[in-house]
Amino acid sequence: MGTEIPDSRKIKMNLKNKINRWAYLGVLAGLAIPATSFAAPPAAKPAMNCAVVAPSASAQASDLLKEIRGLAGDLSQNAEVLTLSSGTRQLHWQTHATRLNQAKDSINEIGARLDQLKAIRSDAHPWQQQAIDRIHASSLQAARNTEAALQYLNANQGWLLAPEYRDSLDAIQSHAQNVRETARDFLDYGKTSDRLETLQQRLEVGD
Repeated sequence: MGTEIPDSRKIKMNLKNKINRWAYLGVLAGLAIPATSFAAPPAAKPAMNCAVVAPSASAQASDLLKEIRGLAGDLSQNAEVLTLSSGTRQLHWQTHATRLNQAKDSINEIGARLDQLKAIRSDAHPWQQQAIDRIHASSLQAARNTEAALQYLNANQGWLLAPEYRDSLDAIQSHAQNVRETARDFLDYGKTSDRLETLQQRLEVGD
């Protein structure tokens, strides 16, 4: 943060302009994943489908999921800092604005990766397809709550204790954590599946 603090009217106008230019919801909502996939999937384990998958598509999907995992970690950390500070007034509202805009940037980056994943979704492993759907749903919720928090902050810089603002921060952190854990768990599943397949091939050769 710079040492020079502009007057509140200029800051408020700049923040409002940022919100008007905020197109990340369009990035996320524009993904051509069927709306029905947004519903929470059943608790069943990922399908053990052994269908042939293009190696390049599966490798690219895993790389993109790893990038999303890291971005979601940054998003979760920013939201957690704001959540913890909102009840203590330890951070100035301008710091909240900065961190919320950083959260917006992380969501934009996640949306861009999801857009790439959508393009190769049909060629990815079934477990990767499930990961894409779940991450899309949570990312969309994180985006909506970040927008709500920025809109509140634009109108109420001096009051960071409002329940609706804190609820938005809690929701951002929760959905970001869900994105990170979903990407992590499915990537772990993929590694385990690959190990089992390798072991099975070794056993077959031994026979």
